[in-house]
Amino acid sequence: MLSYLDLNELKAAREVSRRWNLIATQFFYPYCSKVELSFNADNYWTNAKNYGIEEMKDFVRLVEMSGECPFSKFDIGTSIIKSAHEEIVTDFFQVCGQYMEQLTVRDDWGKLFFRRGLPEKMEFNSLRKLKVHLLQASVDTVEHFFEFVTRIMKASPYLEHLALVSHNGFDSGETVECLIKSLVECGCAIKTLEIEAQMQDVHLISLSTMGLKLTHLSVDFWGSQFTDSTPMKTFLASQSDTLESFKLADVAMSSLCVIEFPCMKELRTLKIKGSMLGRISVSFPHISFVDQFPNLKTLSFSDLFGEWDEFLKTGLKPSLTVEELKLPCDFVDSLCLQRAAYLFPRLKKLEVPHYQHLIDVVYELMPHLEELTINTRYISLVDDIITGIPHELCTAINKDSCYERILMNNELQEYQTSKSIASLTSELFCLNLSQYLKIYMYIL
Repeated sequence: MLSYLDLNELKAAREVSRRWNLIATQFFYPYCSKVELSFNADNYWTNAKNYGIEEMKDFVRLVEMSGECPFSKFDIGTSIIKSAHEEIVTDFFQVCGQYMEQLTVRDDWGKLFFRRGLPEKMEFNSLRKLKVHLLQASVDTVEHFFEFVTRIMKASPYLEHLALVSHNGFDSGETVECLIKSLVECGCAIKTLEIEAQMQDVHLISLSTMGLKLTHLSVDFWGSQFTDSTPMKTFLASQSDTLESFKLADVAMSSLCVIEFPCMKELRTLKIKGSMLGRISVSFPHISFVDQFPNLKTLSFSDLFGEWDEFLKTGLKPSLTVEELKLPCDFVDSLCLQRAAYLFPRLKKLEVPHYQHLIDVVYELMPHLEELTINTRYISLVDDIITGIPHELCTAINKDSCYERILMNNELQEYQTSKSIASLTSELFCLNLSQYLKIYMYIL
């Protein structure tokens, strides 16, 4: 019965009796371990309920009294901290630091944070992921803030994942420079690095000489200018022996970058995300899947507004390793899709926009496809005939508006298709950003 209760109901159940407390705790703790406990005055970035300094004080007292902490993910913002509250925050890290597995620290609007610094004898042996978020930190305060960040990193010997987010439009690379200094000073053997901030060539060169052995890398340029492809190529080359997944993005700013890939023999996943403003200007010269990505499995594009065509142009050798391809919602070029069929002859999974001329290419040229996802983000009316299901069945489905009934009763199964993809087992309709309709195909 208790497994069906939400967090507030579980808290109430623990107050019934000692026996109920013991039983409910078995469900309460796993639930809390998935929740990020946020002490922050503004939930714009956290999108969750936030608590203030008094709640932090009460929380520390409860952890001290019980000798245990159900939470392992925390979000701390400078917006709740004043000079008179530093002892409370120090107590928080002193008491709860041993339980932290994931920590986000936010510098809100350049406020000075921890003038006296954290105590020297701090250990965060459980901390695996640290995220540093600077909203509008000024040049005068960013170095001070990173003194606090460096102290946390020094106290975290098993830190694996480091993320930096700087949304300061006037930042020309100061935050990345501070991050690099912290990495050098701490010597953390991180495996995952995420940078969402403006960078310069010198930062990429510095990262390439630090001896990092990354398995996962995510870079959001945020308005960076890399007209010379050498620094990024040098950095990627330094990680080519270990890097398994790489994501490039320019979500909210207009960057000007030239990205030339070295041979990345361990890379399995490559994701490229463009600007939501449609102003990205990133070019990828000299693409060769065979030479640059000899073991690539997954290739994904989103919101690129035409920047993906460098990867599907003529003259490229086919790749026998790529099995999954995701194309952006604005993709409409059937000739490029024909090129994709040629370049990736062993493709098993495909996501493509819901256009008839594209689906025709899929059925005609991709015989080994096993899973097809049809994205209808920019299309209001969906013609289900393109699934290959007989026209009369599609008409009946549309007429009865029985999508929910199909999902609940699992009635639409094993229907003969009018066109054949020999290995297709299912099609997944993305009706909108939150709903999916899965149609199982039966092939004679």
